[in-house]
Amino acid sequence: MKPDRLSIVFLAVPLLIADIACTFLVPCPRSVSCIPNLVQPMNWVSFATVAGLVLGSAVLIWACMLSITVVSTSRRLSQLGRVHLTDDLVELARMVGVTRIASIDNGTAVAFCAGAFRPTVFVSPGLLLRLGPDEVAAVLIHEQDHLLRREPLRRMCAQASARLLFFLPVVSWWAKEVVSSGELRADRAALDRVGPKPLARALWALRSEAAFAGGAAFAGLAQLRVAQLLGDPVPRSRPPLRILGISAIRLSLAFGLIACLATVVHVP
Repeated sequence: MKPDRLSIVFLAVPLLIADIACTFLVPCPRSVSCIPNLVQPMNWVSFATVAGLVLGSAVLIWACMLSITVVSTSRRLSQLGRVHLTDDLVELARMVGVTRIASIDNGTAVAFCAGAFRPTVFVSPGLLLRLGPDEVAAVLIHEQDHLLRREPLRRMCAQASARLLFFLPVVSWWAKEVVSSGELRADRAALDRVGPKPLARALWALRSEAAFAGGAAFAGLAQLRVAQLLGDPVPRSRPPLRILGISAIRLSLAFGLIACLATVVHVP
């Protein structure tokens, strides 16, 4: 048996035993079987009502979590020191078609896209000191792709979903996949415009730069991006079977809990 399948067995058996034990040790207050009892039309109404309330509450909590992330990110952006864009950066940004760009007071070479509803490419003056014009163009094209696709907002939404549905590991896996797929897509945009060499040199030069929390930075995910640069096949990302199994089990338990709530609150 494969390791992933074996992990599912080891996780599923204790959960099933616990579920059976709870059924006998803590019987339902109405002494009914919750899920089979849903076949009754009125119980479907109760289930739909409870499920709607749970879903509505979840959406409201998700919106609040997203709003907190947006506000905190905006506050951090407003605290960044701004400096005047150099003529060279302005000219390069115009050449590659960057629509919104700002320069921040940072002693290192950094570049990232940030801003939920008005994404902007942020760069430091040190970028031109560390990189040549072709490499800077590759960085700007990469970040412009993030801007056009509203990558910061995408990532905020994915992270809020992962925090809300923390008990479903497949959602956390998907949130990480949003980041990796966004970086690879932005790299492809730069590859199409300037070729692999400037992008590779920029990636190597900025590989150790810290990323801005809440933004889409140029540095990061070096292994996958280098594989794409070299023309190696990037493996298709799929969630491990273990993660799918754990998520399915926990989702079924959540479904059962909603069914029990629907049965308890139903008044014939």
